[in-house]
Amino acid sequence: MVYYILYFCFQYMNRIETNFKMIRFSFFVVIFLVSVTSSYTIKVVDVDAICKQTNDVSFCTNLLNSKPGGVGQDLVSLAQYTLDVVRSNTTNTIILIQRLIAQTGRDVEAQIPYKKCLTYFKDIIHTIHYFGDMLKIREYDEMFHSADRITSYIDYCLNGGGPDEPPYHGAKKCQCS
Repeated sequence: MVYYILYFCFQYMNRIETNFKMIRFSFFVVIFLVSVTSSYTIKVVDVDAICKQTNDVSFCTNLLNSKPGGVGQDLVSLAQYTLDVVRSNTTNTIILIQRLIAQTGRDVEAQIPYKKCLTYFKDIIHTIHYFGDMLKIREYDEMFHSADRITSYIDYCLNGGGPDEPPYHGAKKCQCS
């Protein structure tokens, strides 16, 4: 029974860390898309050309081509689609964190890192909405600052937000051996 619980915990931790990576990378894709040009003059974009300039070409290509009509879309449309994916992934991560909190039962100490991450991810949702508003009015500097805040929130969740916050240990805390 203990092995099953530890295994279950390990699986959830891996899913959370995967969601963190997807959210962080997706925001880099959004920033790249909107920084390619500061105008709407480019009507059609080459997804492969954009993705070749990223660190994870496969992820970028799969993400942008998953948009219905993805190939041949304009930058703003692709940026908005990517933002929608980030919002969905963040919402799913919040749901996952809430499940983990519920699974800790009355163990207040076990809830602390999850509750801190939950707070950060709720801040991410607010920042995503702000980011979308800035996209609509072409405030690219604010978008960069928003993306930076989002990556900081993810980092705070994983590594602690300061000296009084312990880092998130993820799967290391749930050994399955």
